[in-house]
Amino acid sequence: MKSQNEFPKLSIAERDRRYQAIRVKMDQAGLSGLLVWGNESKWKTALANVRYITNRILPGLLFFPREGEPIVWSGFPHGVKSEKAGERWVNDIRPGGMTGDVIETLSSFGLAYERVGVIGFSNTRPQVVPDSVLYQPHSRILSALPEVTFLDASGLLDDLRMIKSPEEIWMLEKSSALSDAMYEAMVRSFRPGVRECKVYADMLQAAVAGGGEEDMIWLTTGPFPPAHATKPPSSTRIAEAGDMLVTEYHSNYGGYISGIEHSISIGKPHEEFIKIHQVCLEAQKRGIDSMFPGVLLADVVMAFRKPIEDAGMKFVECGVHGHGLGSPEFPSCMYGGSVGEWGWHPYAIIPPIKLQENMVFGTASDIFNPVWKNDTGLMLGDSVLITADGPRRLCSSPCLLYTSPSPRDHLLHLVCRLLLE
Repeated sequence: MKSQNEFPKLSIAERDRRYQAIRVKMDQAGLSGLLVWGNESKWKTALANVRYITNRILPGLLFFPREGEPIVWSGFPHGVKSEKAGERWVNDIRPGGMTGDVIETLSSFGLAYERVGVIGFSNTRPQVVPDSVLYQPHSRILSALPEVTFLDASGLLDDLRMIKSPEEIWMLEKSSALSDAMYEAMVRSFRPGVRECKVYADMLQAAVAGGGEEDMIWLTTGPFPPAHATKPPSSTRIAEAGDMLVTEYHSNYGGYISGIEHSISIGKPHEEFIKIHQVCLEAQKRGIDSMFPGVLLADVVMAFRKPIEDAGMKFVECGVHGHGLGSPEFPSCMYGGSVGEWGWHPYAIIPPIKLQENMVFGTASDIFNPVWKNDTGLMLGDSVLITADGPRRLCSSPCLLYTSPSPRDHLLHLVCRLLLE
């Protein structure tokens, strides 16, 4: 891997490991090639599969043959030249929007009566990343090559991306360090007289100045914010004493995403918020403590949700979802349950899978008390690596309810956090 003083890049050895694993999966499925579509929607999560193969941001179309080098059609002609030959994973990068060249190239591979997998349909749960397959170009390809059998293979790469390599874990650790920097920026910025959008900008600046990429920040402030923060853009509202801030944000290093959720206050929060936060803490503790290899995902999800049920509260999101080049990744479950909402949604279905070493998850407990108020609550979440010895938090920001902008009090919270661990 490149040093942190350059653009983050994974090694050629990591590329070769992935390509071998992909081709094993292709053999098992009887595929002669893969057509992988990707774009930058949903904070580039719809680009995850292309990025997994190329180690670059290349929205467009990639052809990955059973034998030979991959080919990518992406962007404008002036944008496809970068990096030294031999250092990049894919050398054949052509301008995007050239469907005729795609058809001609596929024909040259002699794919008549062969099977080609198409990756980019959002058929695998949790079905919250949008389709990246472009209708018109894809239809033209299918019409021009009727002798080729094109099959939906969207789950093929999801399966491989689920287990992280040592290099991927290193990238996620770097990303998590950016999450901590964003937390520190948020704590410094959120105080009376500061606009909500300024807090957002300070968090984003911390991520980008630390070598990261722009990614998701959901953030809401007010005396009674919603139990899950709202998506950008942030408002121009001016913070006041007694305000709460709820947030879910991602840090992104080289495409690898860490997720974190926090709730903080200016001054002492309302007593009901303190009660909700205690349930958030208990849900996170019980849930994370259950995350050992071999444990059913359903048991992990239930461990997160049991303290909420016992307290007579409810949640907007609670559970775990995979993290890596995308968020959420398979396997994931955040909705539904006895005290949750939207049980009809695919995000409420718990995949029948056991946790494995080197999986990485984002966690969430976004809780409200319906006996008090249905329209306000708190958020708490983390990023967790599954190791042979059990769960390991990737972020080190404190998960106690912050009640003062004083640096001294913030230091005390950090000490308390260390004592709890």
